[in-house]
Amino acid sequence: MLFFACRARPEGKPLGATYAELGKAEVWKVPSRCEAQVVGLKSGDVIIAYNEEPVASITEFYQLEKAVTAAGGGNKVKLTVLRDDQELSFEVRPVELGFVPWAKRYSASMAKALDDILQHNGQPGIYDWLAALTGESFALMLDEDNCYSWGTDGLADMYLTTVAKFTGLVCKVRYNRNDQTVETAVDDDSSRAGKLDPGVIAVWEGLAHNQDLLVLGRWGEQPFLQWGVVSRIEPKDSTVYGWAIDYGTEQALSGRIVSVYDVEFRNPVKLDPAVLVSAVLEQALELGLRSSDQGWHSGLEAYDILLKKLEQFPVCPPGVEAGDDCFYRLVWRLIAKKESANRFFAEMKEALPEQADLFDEVIGRNRAIIGKLEGVVAAGLSLNSLENQQKAARVLAEIQEIENELLGIYEEIIGEL
Repeated sequence: MLFFACRARPEGKPLGATYAELGKAEVWKVPSRCEAQVVGLKSGDVIIAYNEEPVASITEFYQLEKAVTAAGGGNKVKLTVLRDDQELSFEVRPVELGFVPWAKRYSASMAKALDDILQHNGQPGIYDWLAALTGESFALMLDEDNCYSWGTDGLADMYLTTVAKFTGLVCKVRYNRNDQTVETAVDDDSSRAGKLDPGVIAVWEGLAHNQDLLVLGRWGEQPFLQWGVVSRIEPKDSTVYGWAIDYGTEQALSGRIVSVYDVEFRNPVKLDPAVLVSAVLEQALELGLRSSDQGWHSGLEAYDILLKKLEQFPVCPPGVEAGDDCFYRLVWRLIAKKESANRFFAEMKEALPEQADLFDEVIGRNRAIIGKLEGVVAAGLSLNSLENQQKAARVLAEIQEIENELLGIYEEIIGEL
């Protein structure tokens, strides 16, 4: 089984092209009792017009929706979607539709960024494999002191060596705020030296050397950290622009940059599926109990922290509303992670049919977790009381038990291989 079939580098896609494809206003999930469910939207519907205005991306849709809901009023709004190549029109109330966009199906931000860079280098997209290789499809990760970190992927860069081994993508740190590593030479005569954040200087230098850059920071209006791909920097004010999940258009980085990596595609890799699965599952076992010295926790320990948080009220210091937002973002990210893991295991099951029974066990347990999370969504549980938070905690405790069982199956698969 070959990872890449050809050594020649074909013409690749522009950087950000895969984000633009995901950035359509396409429906992934329709939660119970939201306006989208009331009017009959379905997964796969693509919104092409809202309030008589054309919609080209999820970003444009959100801007139009925000304007309409802010204006209020009782008049319904016309919504046009594309479903199976047919245009359908709906009359919707001037409220948020509440569907989950297709982009959130790809919640592993480093995997998506690396996938975009890989396709920019003319190689096939392998998002699910990259999500597995970076650990992003396997373990819940969070920073104990920040509810906005719930479900993010703060430890993903620990596994970039594994990514290089199995994909040919080589990442070299150019800047890391946490350890103050800056592997970039800033010209002493540069007017920018000493005036800009060193992460921005690292981006300037990387772009000057025509590097593809992977950056961890706050993209767009999101309050949490995620990985993205740099597209350009504005000379007038040194604002960094790029592509990140949740958007279909270029977004600016806000706040300080945490990490900058140069990314290069070196050589195609001949793949041994058994070695790949073993490496991925060894990382998954490590992530099951991993804590870093930078405040990040993962796996079973991360669940323990969440369960403790859900025993107090409000669960999130900014308040109940912020807690709800963080909790449901966590739910959708976990669903996306588990679906991604199952797609990966389905491919590995085909490559290693002698381990099919064990892969089926893993897939079945992941489906059980997805079912519990979808049950929370269907119930419309709000963290507006300690009682509701404890209900959410009971579901997460059940999921944690399944996660513990999965670690045992991972060990069994590694032993068989």
